[in-house]
Amino acid sequence: MRVRRVDVVTHAGAVSGARTASARIIERRGLLLRVEDRDGRVAQGEASPLPDYSTDSFEAAKDALERIDWTALPEPDPAGDASALLAQLPADLATTSNAARFAVETVLLDVLGQRAAAPLWALLGPSKSLPVVPLSAFAGGAEDADVIARARGAAARGVRTIKVKVFGPSLGAQHDVLAAVRDAIGGAALRLDANGSLDPRSAHAELERLVALRPELVEEPVPAAALGTTFVDPPVSMALDESLRDPAHWERLADGLERIRCVAVVLKLTALGGFSRCLKLAREASKRGLDVTVSHTFDGPIALAASAHFALAMASRTRASGLDKHGGLAVWPPTSVGLLGETELTADDRPGLGLAPLTRPR
Repeated sequence: MRVRRVDVVTHAGAVSGARTASARIIERRGLLLRVEDRDGRVAQGEASPLPDYSTDSFEAAKDALERIDWTALPEPDPAGDASALLAQLPADLATTSNAARFAVETVLLDVLGQRAAAPLWALLGPSKSLPVVPLSAFAGGAEDADVIARARGAAARGVRTIKVKVFGPSLGAQHDVLAAVRDAIGGAALRLDANGSLDPRSAHAELERLVALRPELVEEPVPAAALGTTFVDPPVSMALDESLRDPAHWERLADGLERIRCVAVVLKLTALGGFSRCLKLAREASKRGLDVTVSHTFDGPIALAASAHFALAMASRTRASGLDKHGGLAVWPPTSVGLLGETELTADDRPGLGLAPLTRPR
């Protein structure tokens, strides 16, 4: 691909309302990849690995982006399609960083969309009508003092799926908090995420206590190694999330999903390596009857917009995707993601990512 200029720009700062299974996130760093093509169009990508979650790091992403040989990448052809473009990418592209590969793929698809005057979601999954995807809202962790109020507020603005993180190895007093959340959100769906933290030996009993709260599902209740081995036939439905980071886990679990009551996959493009792998996972999951949902890693507006386009192309139209506004956006310049509404993603026809370029570095 012929380019005029490439910039890799760091955005960093304090955040609130973000956390992993093991810690609250008080600072976030991300990389804006800004590329001007041969005709002066500006395309953007983002690499923002999440500490304690992503398999790569900020440093690995930065190094990988600065090493990209753009002349070795394919030229986006407006007469072509997204899948063909992605298939031309070198297999060893940014092998040390999933987030960097996501950023590069996003740039190429943004260029393709701008040249073809087509939105990225339509290039990924053509639709005769503008798709709509419901959103879930993250209320925080069951140990957070404001989780009940945040859950109530999300339900009040019309969100119909509320997500709360729980922390193992046992739930203890968290169960009482979850009961209060259930009361606060009324008939909205309650989605839980254990990040693999429950003890497989006691997980059935812990999840049995949750049945009365009618959880929609529990994401990753136990460590990935226990799924389908020591942990089978749970009393509630579950979804696969971080176990998908290792392709071997998906290959092992794919033929026995009913044994773990798996009903959905959660795809995070930053963590999984971008569009190429997530398109493959989404198609495989759909063939096996699973709902595809898309979520974030508390990254910035470029990654959020790219993930929204992917969700509009590939995600369930009935089970919510986790792409609501979040605390990680605070460290980036204010950026309007037009696809993102208060309760749902709604497609439009703006070409490429449909984002205004962030300020050009001096």
